[in-house]
Amino acid sequence: MQFQRTVIFIAACLCATAASAADFASKFGVQFDVSAPWHALDPARLPDSRDPFIESLRNGSVEVFFYGNSGNNVNLSLSPGAPVQDKKSADTYCRSAEKELSGPTGKANVQACKLGTRNGVPYFFVEWKNLSTAHTLFHAEIAMPGGKLLLVAGESDAASADAVRAMQMRVVDAATLMAATKARPG
Repeated sequence: MQFQRTVIFIAACLCATAASAADFASKFGVQFDVSAPWHALDPARLPDSRDPFIESLRNGSVEVFFYGNSGNNVNLSLSPGAPVQDKKSADTYCRSAEKELSGPTGKANVQACKLGTRNGVPYFFVEWKNLSTAHTLFHAEIAMPGGKLLLVAGESDAASADAVRAMQMRVVDAATLMAATKARPG
């Protein structure tokens, strides 16, 4: 995992597409602002690799946005399934989140776990700190048209947590707006 992160970090520094203050059009149908110091990883410039994660970046099934010249990032992926969409399910997950999120990379300390609504569309959000690395991790799930689930994840060091959280919520806002618009008849 650390090796992948290092490879992606180096690739991001070398292969980033500088973004001006323009909307980024995600392959997943979501548009949002990616202005400096944020930049999108350009998958076309990644080296050939048999590594499954690098390949997911190259084929566009994962999109990554880096904050400055650091490994702090927000990434998007689309998968089949449905997010947590009711309070009972959210409460059940949130009660066990620290145990679920702790593992070989460290113990988790959950900072936030909630079901929210943006643009009339529910989303599920979890934020936790990995006590071994002192990194903050973010995870949001949004139901998208066609029965898909948009996963918006992020990771940051302590100094950049607010910036990464803000970018993640910018993507959540754009995704829920798109989902609300496509759900409306006419």
